[in-house]
Amino acid sequence: LGGFLLVKYLQYIFKTKSSLLSILLVLSIYLVLFFITLSTEYTSFFFKESVVVGGMPGAMDTLFHAALSNILASYHVASTGLDGLPHIHYHWLSHLLGGGFSAYFNNNSLLYYNVVYPLIFIPFLLKIIDLSSKRLLWYYNLHHKNSFFLFVAVLVFFLFFPFLSGSYLFIIPSYTFSIIFGLCLFSFLLSQKNIFNRPLLLILISIILVALSFTKVSTGFIFTVFLGYIALRNSKKVSHFLILLGLSSAYLGIIYFYF
Repeated sequence: LGGFLLVKYLQYIFKTKSSLLSILLVLSIYLVLFFITLSTEYTSFFFKESVVVGGMPGAMDTLFHAALSNILASYHVASTGLDGLPHIHYHWLSHLLGGGFSAYFNNNSLLYYNVVYPLIFIPFLLKIIDLSSKRLLWYYNLHHKNSFFLFVAVLVFFLFFPFLSGSYLFIIPSYTFSIIFGLCLFSFLLSQKNIFNRPLLLILISIILVALSFTKVSTGFIFTVFLGYIALRNSKKVSHFLILLGLSSAYLGIIYFYF
């Protein structure tokens, strides 16, 4: 029953045709990422048992994130909880999500990091990559059928990224959450003709970019530069450049003084 529900859930997310081939394709992609996530030194279905026998070298990292999530859920402040509640200058927005899940379902954050995250957010990552690929091709007036190849290219990058950095991006919840968040904003911005003519929207996007940096600073910075380029590409007026320069300075100031 669980396997059947998983297939129907993935089929709903991707809106694939009801054929055995499409179901197997989606399920295979998901299972590859799912088992890669659970085969690392950070997460496992048997996390507690693995920690006891010393089989999780990255357990300290996961325990740190779980502790931060629990503190956010219990005391509503970003802290490790060591010797009181000292504030920690860290990108804690994804931890707030984990803490919220733990509080709502009355579970420990370790369950979120080792079970809920790979089951729920990996499919959403795949879906938003698919949507962003289609939106990008639409933006450049290319055939939407090519989105499948772009989707596969992005997946290949995710799978082979360890050869460059030594670690998979999608095994880290904060990275995955920030990429989902950033690609949603990216897809939305591509559909807007000129945001400089809509001051409230411009301010809202600026606030969202700051929030994105609180999921992962590096991802927030990269998306800020990239989205700024897209905004200037749609409007090359000097006044718009000055507006963007002012917003960028405010963004860098917030990031510098907080982190």
